[in-house]
Amino acid sequence: MNASFFHLALSHFPVILPVVGIALLGYGLMSKNITLQKAGLIVFVFCALFAIPVYITGEDAGNSIRSLHDVSNNAISLHEEIAEKAIWIIGLMGAISLMALVYAFRHRNIRILCIVIITIALISLIMTGWVGHTGGLIRHTELL
Repeated sequence: MNASFFHLALSHFPVILPVVGIALLGYGLMSKNITLQKAGLIVFVFCALFAIPVYITGEDAGNSIRSLHDVSNNAISLHEEIAEKAIWIIGLMGAISLMALVYAFRHRNIRILCIVIITIALISLIMTGWVGHTGGLIRHTELL
């Protein structure tokens, strides 16, 4: 197993986990269920944690396929450029979610903070979807 394998295997988590987190946190807000709200926040923290190894292994994964004749370096560069922006949004989402979790254990009402986090999570979801789309445009013959 190499960096490309880990990059491809883990890259689905930052795309899927925001959907789960938004659903949990959104339903938790609507039902005023603090446990569901905390669960959604925990999912966002894990999303940010999974994004770290995906981002770190991306450089090696890109380098391993740049020399292949049927791979576009422009596609790889675009994917990397968008990923650099997305990692900051995901990190912000994870950091604020962690702060909200700490705050939630001291205080009961984190509604406004959760709405801000859902907004950031929606932006994260759009960004990771875009990153995933541009990554999907790259041919991954190195894993065959």
